[in-house]
Amino acid sequence: FGGFEETLAPEDEEEWRSTWDPIRGNILQRWTVGLLVWLLVPHALDLPVDVTAFPLHMVLRALGRSVVDYWSLDTEGSELRILQGTDFEGLEFGIISVEARNDSAKTAELADLLGSRGLQLVGMLGRDALFA
Repeated sequence: FGGFEETLAPEDEEEWRSTWDPIRGNILQRWTVGLLVWLLVPHALDLPVDVTAFPLHMVLRALGRSVVDYWSLDTEGSELRILQGTDFEGLEFGIISVEARNDSAKTAELADLLGSRGLQLVGMLGRDALFA
């Protein structure tokens, strides 16, 4: 609680310390402990964290959209799998930038996959391959 305790008035600090109980404490105390545990424990122990996700094509269809002007895909290595799992049927993309990390083999794989879906590699922007 660095920074927090320093801001307490002396009379409030005693009350805070005397009522501090991470299980039965006030809502702020329980929320703070819960948030810290939720944020820190999985990462500190290198545990996997489950996240509910939906493919982009499902989200777009649910919203009644079929045109995406610009899609920036940077997921630290899973870009190709995401694109392989994307149903491009009935969707139109203006520009897709995909992190390729200046890896010519990955760029070639991306170009083959997106080329089969009507998009061509038009250039590189830093570590990203640009398709239109």
